Amino acid sequence: GGDAGDAGVKARRWGPEVDLPKLARLLTDAEQAWGEADLAGIRVCEENQAFVQACKGEVRGRAMGLLERGVESRAQADVGSALLTLHGLGDLGTCIGEMLQDMVQRVKKRFMRSLEAKRAVGIGGIGGIGAIGGAGQSHRNEPHQVWQELEKSMEEFRESALCAGYLEKMLRKKQDFSGTKLVELVDQEEGRPFETFWRMSLERVKDCFEAAMVARSRGVRDQLVGQYQQLAGLLDATLSSIVRETMDGRLRAITDKQVNQYYDAVAGVESEYLNQIQERFESLAMAAFPGGGRPLPSQVDLQALNARFFEEMKRSQRGGERVVALTAATLGGVLLTVATQARDMGEVLGIDTSSAQERNFALAKSVEDLAKNASLVRSKLLAGPGTRPSSFKCATTLPFPATASVKAALALEGPADVLRQTSRELLEPIFRSKTETLSHVIEKMHGLNFAAAQGAESEVAAPSSYILELTGALEEFGRGVLRASGASPNGDSHKSVGLALLRKMCDALIRCWIHHASFVRPLTHPGKLQLAKDAVELEAGTRQVVSRVNTAQLHAFKKLLFTSTEDVPDPSDWKPTIATLGKTVTLNHLFSRLPEDIVSPHRRSRLSPAQYYVWIEDHTDEEAIKQIELALAAAVDHPVVRLMNSVRQF
Repeated sequence: GGDAGDAGVKARRWGPEVDLPKLARLLTDAEQAWGEADLAGIRVCEENQAFVQACKGEVRGRAMGLLERGVESRAQADVGSALLTLHGLGDLGTCIGEMLQDMVQRVKKRFMRSLEAKRAVGIGGIGGIGAIGGAGQSHRNEPHQVWQELEKSMEEFRESALCAGYLEKMLRKKQDFSGTKLVELVDQEEGRPFETFWRMSLERVKDCFEAAMVARSRGVRDQLVGQYQQLAGLLDATLSSIVRETMDGRLRAITDKQVNQYYDAVAGVESEYLNQIQERFESLAMAAFPGGGRPLPSQVDLQALNARFFEEMKRSQRGGERVVALTAATLGGVLLTVATQARDMGEVLGIDTSSAQERNFALAKSVEDLAKNASLVRSKLLAGPGTRPSSFKCATTLPFPATASVKAALALEGPADVLRQTSRELLEPIFRSKTETLSHVIEKMHGLNFAAAQGAESEVAAPSSYILELTGALEEFGRGVLRASGASPNGDSHKSVGLALLRKMCDALIRCWIHHASFVRPLTHPGKLQLAKDAVELEAGTRQVVSRVNTAQLHAFKKLLFTSTEDVPDPSDWKPTIATLGKTVTLNHLFSRLPEDIVSPHRRSRLSPAQYYVWIEDHTDEEAIKQIELALAAAVDHPVVRLMNSVRQF
C-alpha cells in the first residue's frame, strides 16, 4: 500500500525484466476482486486501489510504447508481449484504435504539409519569393519542394500501412492464456487494422488533395495536374512496394477494392489531368474533322492531330501503365467522335461524281491513318515489357498481374476498329457503284456468238471486246484507288481499306464473270476457246490491278469447259470442281451440254441472264439448285442429266 500520492512513484520502480502480461493480469484480477465487495471507507483498501490504478496506467504506457516500437521494427516477441499485456488490462481494442488513429493523423498532417499553397512556385511573393515565418525571413519556393514533400508523405503512408498490416498479422497469430486468438477478442474494425487504416487514412488523403484542388491559390493545383505523371509514378511505386510485402504471404493480400480506394484518393487531380488531355486532343480533332459539308482536313491539321496523339501517349508513359491506360481510353473516346464527324462529312448522294469520290477517298485516307496510329500504339502496348521498344517503356510496372497495358490496348482497339469501319463505309458506295457498272460490261457477253461451227478454232485469236473494255476500266479505276489510298498493289489488305475493297471487287467481278459464262448456251468448242481466252485476259487484268486475287475459280472453270462428260464416268470425280466452283455454277454450265429443248432455269423463269445472276446472288445455293431441279424434272433420260442429278446429291 503506502501513501496514495506516492503510488505513481512506486509503480515506476519495476525493472525491464518484469513480466508485463502476467502483471497486467494480476492487476486486473485485483481490481475485479475489489469490485466484488464494498470496501468504501477502508483506508488501506482505498490506497491499494489507487496504487493498482497507477500501476495499470504505467503498464499500459509501457505496453503501448513496446507495441509501437515492436511494430516498427517487426519485433515479434515485443509485439506479442504488448498485445497480451493490453489484453490482460482489458484495453486491447481501445489501444489498437488509438494507435490506428495516431497513424492516420500522422499521415494526414504529412500530406497537409506537402500540399500547402506556400510550397508552390510564385505563391506568397513576386518571382517565387514568399515570406515564411517572421519579418525578414524569405524563402525561394522551388517546384521540386512539393514533390520532395509528397515523396516523404507517401513513405509515411507506406510505412504506416505495413505497420498496420503487421499488427493485424500478429493479432491473428497470438493467443491469450486460454488459447483464444486475440483477433477474436476485439471488435471487427479493430481486428482488421490494415483495412481500417487503409480506409481511414485514404479518406484523409483524399480530403487533402481535394482541398488543394479548390484552394484559392492555384500553384499546387497546377503542379499536381500539370505533372500528374510524376504523382502517378509516386502512387504506383508506393503501392508496388506495399504489394510486394503482401505477395510473399507475410501480410494479407491487397484486394481490388483497396486498390480502387487507393487511386480514388487522387481522383480529382486525375480527372482534371484527363480533362486537359481530352480538351487538347479534341480541339485538334474538331479542327480537322468539323463535320457536315465543311472543307476536308488539311495536311497541317492531320499532322498536328497525329502528332498530338503520339505526344500524349508518350507523355503518359512517365506516369506508369495505369496512366497509359487512362490516357488511351481518353484519346480513344475522342477518336470515336472523329469517326462520327468523318462519317457526317462523307458524300452519299452523287457518289458517282469524281468530286464526291475524291472527297470520300481523302476522308477515308485521313481516318485510316488515325486507325493505323492507334493500332501501332496498341501493338506496342501488347508487347511484353521485355520486348517493348525502348521508345515505349513505362516508368513503373506494378508487380500484380499486368492488366493495365492490356486495358490500354483494348481502349484503343475499339476506336481503331470503328475508324477502319468508318473508312470502309466512306468507300464502299464507290466500289459498289463501280462493281455494278462493270457487271453491266460483263453482261455484254450474251450479245456475242459462242456457237461458232466446228473448225472455227483458228478464228479465236484475241479476247472478246467486252473483256477488253472490262479490264481497261478496271485498271484505270484500280490505279486511282491505289493512288488515293497510298497503297501498293502488293500490299496487305488489312493495312489498307482501299486495297482490301479493290481485291474484294476483283473477286466479285471474277465470280460475276464465271456465273454469266456458265449461262452461255449454246456453246461449241470454238466458243469454249473464246471463253477460255477471255478468262485468261480477265485474270491478267485483275493481277495487273492488284496482287493476290483469288483466281482459283477461273482456273477451275477453264478446266470445266473442256471436261467431257464421257471422260468422267464416275460422278464423284467432279467433286474437286464442285468444291471450287459450287454446285450452281457447275450445273448451270452443264445445261450447255444438253439439247435445246431442255430449257435452262433462267429461261424457264423468263429471266434474262443479268436478272438470273441477281436472283442467284440474293438467294441461297439450295434455292438455286431447287430451280435447277425444276428445270430438269421434265428432261429426257440423257447421260448429262443423270450426271447432273448425281452432282446435286453431293
